[in-house]
Amino acid sequence: GGAAVWENGAERAARPGDVLILVRERRGGLFEAVINALKSAGVPVAGADRLQLADYIGVQDCLNLMRFAVLPSRDLALAEILRGPFAGLVDDDRYLFELAAGRQPGVTLWDRVRASVDADVMRVTVFLESLVAKAGLPPFEFLSSVLDNPDAAGHTGWTKLNARLGTPARDPVEALLARALAHDAAGPSSLQLFVASLEATPVEIKRDLAEAGEEVRVMTVHGSKGLQAPIVILPDTTSKPKLSSDAILSVDGALVWSPRKESDIEPAARARMIAEAKAHEEHRRLLYVALTRAQDRLLVAGYWYGSNGEAAKGYHDDSWYALCRTAMEQLPAGELEDGVLEFGAPAGGMDKAGRAGSEPVPLPEWALRAPLPDVVTRRLTAPTGLLEPRTRVLAPFDPKREARLKRGRLIHSLLQYLPELPVSARHAAGTAFLAREPGLTNAQKAEMLRSAEAILNDPALSELFQPGGRAEASVIGTSTKLPKGLVINGRVDRLVITPTRVLVIDFKTDQPAPDDVSAVADGYITQMAAYSAVLESAFPGREVVAVLCWTDGPKMMRIPPEMLSESLNTALRVV
Repeated sequence: GGAAVWENGAERAARPGDVLILVRERRGGLFEAVINALKSAGVPVAGADRLQLADYIGVQDCLNLMRFAVLPSRDLALAEILRGPFAGLVDDDRYLFELAAGRQPGVTLWDRVRASVDADVMRVTVFLESLVAKAGLPPFEFLSSVLDNPDAAGHTGWTKLNARLGTPARDPVEALLARALAHDAAGPSSLQLFVASLEATPVEIKRDLAEAGEEVRVMTVHGSKGLQAPIVILPDTTSKPKLSSDAILSVDGALVWSPRKESDIEPAARARMIAEAKAHEEHRRLLYVALTRAQDRLLVAGYWYGSNGEAAKGYHDDSWYALCRTAMEQLPAGELEDGVLEFGAPAGGMDKAGRAGSEPVPLPEWALRAPLPDVVTRRLTAPTGLLEPRTRVLAPFDPKREARLKRGRLIHSLLQYLPELPVSARHAAGTAFLAREPGLTNAQKAEMLRSAEAILNDPALSELFQPGGRAEASVIGTSTKLPKGLVINGRVDRLVITPTRVLVIDFKTDQPAPDDVSAVADGYITQMAAYSAVLESAFPGREVVAVLCWTDGPKMMRIPPEMLSESLNTALRVV
């Protein structure tokens, strides 16, 4: 309506984000009713600050999709899907009863659905079969595919949820998506594991509503501590204080059982009175918190409390409403129509120019156009992505393979960290490092340390460890020798950059080492060729030298430039 609020000493028209609606608690229906009423009226609202996911039917509809995808013979989940928003077969006499009744033992509802020749059921069968096909997807990807992708009629899952359950269903389902994304990021995930975790532990999502944005905030008084807003509305003020109803009271350090107030002995009655006095204090203290959230305007309202016969006034004598009304009557408050009391200067109205700033700005023309297909301009790949897909299949639990991998990993670690230490301290540090590795014999530890020290102490290899070198260096970039848009993303064991040249080194622990560079595996050469191409572009004018250093020997092999070029060209023809 253009009512004014103050900002930086000047008036402006109020916006939805200026309004904070506070209730005493989320239970009782008022909290949800306020949010639903705002959404129905088209008022932007931030939704609940806490969500119990399992309490929302839209969330259960999504979980049923997962339950069915994992186990299609789960009749109850399928029945709920058929009647739910995603299938929309709500006529039980025509659909669900006909499909479910009269089945022979062992015949599932899914069997009957697939055998149906009803056009509507056949349409839903296509959707259900797509769910079964996606059973191996992570939860977030599964839900996103259902909610975002349109069906043959052009309706997305979001459209179907909104049509059946209304806009209030969106917030809980979005919270479910966020939960699914966090579940996927935490480690290996599956639909069954995600659903089981939600069923086993009730999930409450807490949302931060400290920043108003451009939406009305609805929250509890207790949750609003520390916040302020230009306009605060209190609709939950008419009920009585929450007094202690404990049957066990503390009397002088002893516990006294007294189930009813009428049967209290004198010490118990005194203890109960003290507890009730503290409850009244907390009742008023919470009211103080609610009243002091308002910066410009405070509206104290309330729904009817009690029955008409018991209390025609509609509020309890000890309620917040009664306390506020008593205070207003003692102030020079003006009375408006319908018994409404008003204190302070009325809120000023803004002219049309002032209101224009709060009205929605029409969307630009480009926002209404369908987006063009994404054009992939860059493709990130590891150097191994250039190799032909002819990887030899290896037994994943081969003990010998595990031992070779562990040996290579430990020797690489020694070559990464020992060069940073003084020569006199390297042997002791290497011994201490290997001593922490379980499952190694003394002979194995000695062989690994000996292999690493052989490289570090070989004068012919000293240039690999000169100052300025970096271990485990990332190499990311492209080159004119690579296809346009192809970006190499990898890591080399060691990189040495000098004013005149760049050495890129990869340590190899294969046994036995090849006798000549011509016997090196093609994959190793292609990897070094990709790194060399990127480094040549990054350091123009410097010589780039690709080196393979074998711990068996030790032996250093410089890969000739012509071999690098030939290997890279061969790999790119495959790509």
